[in-house]
Amino acid sequence: MSGFSVDRLEADHTVAHEAGAADKVVLLTAHAGTVAVVSGGRRKVYGPSQSSLAAQPGEAYSGQGCAACCTVAMFDPVLLTEVAATGACGGQ
Repeated sequence: MSGFSVDRLEADHTVAHEAGAADKVVLLTAHAGTVAVVSGGRRKVYGPSQSSLAAQPGEAYSGQGCAACCTVAMFDPVLLTEVAATGACGGQ
């Protein structure tokens, strides 16, 4: 699907990351360890089985993973409009 990417990241040590503002919605799911994300002036820490919005379009973000395994999904917010327009929930 165009405009959508999913990556699974694993590290058995502490890894810092920093990303500039993108035009994507960034979702994060932690599977193991802890992942801390700073975006929009807020610091959030995620543990196993937690999912959340990590960054909104236009927001830079940074953080660190400690012995972490996580999935990061990024997509163009226009996809939300396209899904809503198709009536993907049974046309209701």
